[in-house]
Amino acid sequence: MKTISLMSYETRVTGKNSLPTTHHSPLTTHHPVPRPRSPVPSLGMTLIELMVVVVILVTLVAGVLPLVSPNNDARKIRETSRSLQTFMTAAQVNSARTGGSGSGIGFRETSIGSGVAVEIFHVKRPPIYGGSSYESRAAIALAASPTRYGPTSGPPALRVPGGNGGSRLGKKYYGAQLYAVRTQLATNANGDPLPPGMIRIGDVIHVEKKRFKIVDDPRNGEDQISGAGQSKVSYIAPSQLANYSLICVWMDEVEQGIGKVPPLVTVPSGERYFIVRQPSNQNALGISAQPAYQFPAGIAIDFNASGYESNGVLNFFVLDPGPPAPVVPSSVEILFSANGGIDSLTFNGNPITDFDRVFLLVGRVENGALGRPLAYNENCPWYLDRNASDEELITKREEINWLNPESRWLMMERAGNRLTVTENALVDPRKDPVYKDIYATNKATANSAKAVQIEHAHELAHGHSEGDRQ
Repeated sequence: MKTISLMSYETRVTGKNSLPTTHHSPLTTHHPVPRPRSPVPSLGMTLIELMVVVVILVTLVAGVLPLVSPNNDARKIRETSRSLQTFMTAAQVNSARTGGSGSGIGFRETSIGSGVAVEIFHVKRPPIYGGSSYESRAAIALAASPTRYGPTSGPPALRVPGGNGGSRLGKKYYGAQLYAVRTQLATNANGDPLPPGMIRIGDVIHVEKKRFKIVDDPRNGEDQISGAGQSKVSYIAPSQLANYSLICVWMDEVEQGIGKVPPLVTVPSGERYFIVRQPSNQNALGISAQPAYQFPAGIAIDFNASGYESNGVLNFFVLDPGPPAPVVPSSVEILFSANGGIDSLTFNGNPITDFDRVFLLVGRVENGALGRPLAYNENCPWYLDRNASDEELITKREEINWLNPESRWLMMERAGNRLTVTENALVDPRKDPVYKDIYATNKATANSAKAVQIEHAHELAHGHSEGDRQ
């Protein structure tokens, strides 16, 4: 019998070339056994787990960051000096944009004797005041007693017989004759009251070709205008003036000497006048014109080491050692010209006319209150003996800003428009040439020793300030 395979038969019947099907015996048939389903694994974190991780990371960062980051004070000083440079550059640009209209910057001690300023603000020279009307005039007369400017207490050598007790204008004006400049109307000589919140001590009254500076005198009175931060300004209180008169000194007489200027000729009806007012950050309502830049906590401009250079001599924004003690916080105003240079420099209301450059030191606040020592000895905060140890030098560098390598200098030439930020040079007062320069005359004073240390710190004589080395 002919045998036909299953595959051949299926192919002929269905026309398909199918694979053979395997048939199992009922005894060997396998049925899949269902397995228990396992829970689906979690693909994320719960909120509590996430919060725990965040807390751990924050704790680790807070503990490690101080160890790997640079010194905090050094970083803040560096950033402050750059921001200060930007702030002052903006004032230069504004002055150039307005054609040199008297825009600039100012800063003031936080309190009397603190030695530091913790903010800087924009200032602008207010318009000249020429009276309330075309008929406004000024009449001049000798002031009644007291008739001289200067203190009446303190060291005998500084007392002024017949003095009015004033001292804010400085020793240059001690003993000067006092004058009463009365504002009035030309038609009937009636008093012409001054507006409030406008005239300040230190403003200069021009009467024809004569100049009179308003002095601190109880007869002038003052109103405190509360401004923002350290930019507070005190104005003359017109309501406190007797007979509309301002007590002043005749600047020509002070500068040239009594008897060396033409005699004062007075006109009963008065003469035309105008008042040149000092730069201010505020208007008559005590509102700041522009916001101030407040330094980071612990950082300040150091008045003890900041100042100006005049013919190679360093002068600082602090009063000379000895009496009289300061009665108001020290203040500085710098106005820029149309080309960006320094148009005027004012310290404590007194114009500085002879200077070549201005330098500011940015350092630590706690190093500001150094006092005004006279002698360079153990009682002087920046004194360091030649035999002092390295540990003593390290301590001094922590206590004195101009000896601290973390401090920064900002320097600007009077005629130039470039403001540079310079690193503080590392100075060792124990070694030559610093030590030798301090005792060059064998009469080292606290101020002369400071000047030598600072000159080496920023190397003014060697042009160290050229370029920003940051």
